[in-house]
Amino acid sequence: MGEDYLNLVDTKPSLRVVEGAKWITFMFSVGDFEQWKNIQSLFKQNKGICGATWVPGEIAFKCKTCEKDPTCAICSTCFTNGDHEGHEYSLITTSSGMCDCGDADSWCSEGFCKLHSGPSVDPTQHLPPVLKNNAILIFRAIVDVICEYVTVMNKYASNNEGYKTKDKKYQKNCITILNTIEEYCKQYPCLKRIACQVLAKPLGPEHTQTCALDLLLFRHSRSTPMVREALYSFYSSCLSDMEFKKIFSEYFTKHYKDFVLHN
Repeated sequence: MGEDYLNLVDTKPSLRVVEGAKWITFMFSVGDFEQWKNIQSLFKQNKGICGATWVPGEIAFKCKTCEKDPTCAICSTCFTNGDHEGHEYSLITTSSGMCDCGDADSWCSEGFCKLHSGPSVDPTQHLPPVLKNNAILIFRAIVDVICEYVTVMNKYASNNEGYKTKDKKYQKNCITILNTIEEYCKQYPCLKRIACQVLAKPLGPEHTQTCALDLLLFRHSRSTPMVREALYSFYSSCLSDMEFKKIFSEYFTKHYKDFVLHN
């Protein structure tokens, strides 16, 4: 099976990886600031789940009245915009994790803040068709670049070549791309859903049984530590999307043994 995965994507490093970091930050720019502001306002609509991720030492709140298990917590913004009068709550400092406000699996709906009313059926439904289609095409290109990079690193690992110094630029640009789309996904639930759908689609007509997420998780442990960290962070930022959570669970379970052996 390993060879099948390794041959799914062209393994020759391309300029798309290097150039990707340059155009990714402008992927939705249309050269008109007012138009860009309008696009941003569309992207921000329908934010059903907060999903804000925390850095170590950040302030958060636990509420025994609202939480569905002891690991749940919400950020300070969601707490101050919610109604917890009479609840049993406490302030904590976090080590990691994300805000559970709006996630019906983790937090009671009565405890949702006024900014997050829970996940909608489809957070992309309010987008104009042209904008949605453009976003899909852009994310397909981004995912293709990431898959290509990870494939190259896996080839080196499988051939015992090690990580070549000259290819550190590919690592740097791949991480930049991952970090950038992570920020977009954190801000805009509709883009998070589109990214998740693209990750779950077959890689192409010749590989209908393998999607990008399947490929990336299979190769995860053979990527460089910095890329693995960037991938972990990106996956974490998407887990507040219920559709992604289900898909990720399926493929993570499939490759769990490989994770345990190599991490």
